[in-house]
Amino acid sequence: MPEIAPGVSCDATYRFGRPRLAGWGIETGAIVSRFRGGDSIAFIASDYGLRRWQVEAALRFELIPEKRKRRLIREALGIKPAKPATGAFGPKGRRKDAKP
Repeated sequence: MPEIAPGVSCDATYRFGRPRLAGWGIETGAIVSRFRGGDSIAFIASDYGLRRWQVEAALRFELIPEKRKRRLIREALGIKPAKPATGAFGPKGRRKDAKP
């Protein structure tokens, strides 16, 4: 299972490749939701049976900008980025032979 950030991994065969704590099935989003709901790091760690650094790793990962997170997950899962569409339509969505 590839690690996409320290303490965070993803696996395409488990929960559709959603990021989770390495070695655990706990999604990073679930930890962040609890933290935003007012639970302390110590309480979340004790509730899940984790160490403090694991909860902090999940919170740190979720602070990464969304675009970079998606790139990290794609790279870990071996998904190549989509190429721009080619064919009859140009970059603005109009037919190449259409008059402006």
